[in-house]
Amino acid sequence: VIEGRCSDASGNPVRGARVYAWNDEGPFASADTDDDGRFRVVGVAGTRAQLRADAPQLAGRPPVPSASLPSVAVGATDVEIRFEPR
Repeated sequence: VIEGRCSDASGNPVRGARVYAWNDEGPFASADTDDDGRFRVVGVAGTRAQLRADAPQLAGRPPVPSASLPSVAVGATDVEIRFEPR
């Protein structure tokens, strides 16, 4: 399990973002953020995973805003993913 929150550049929660988690030790997993920008990805194997979040609702036009973290501990409950302007 990996838990955390997605926010925009101002710190506001991003509702409806899709968060993906993967590594070489198990299957791909994903979850959507709730109204408070919180997510809970279950089914992540191993000890570390990569995360990516997409938030098409923040896009005025392509590309879809995304944010990523290269290495997060499986079991973390305080992951912060921030969408920064491009």
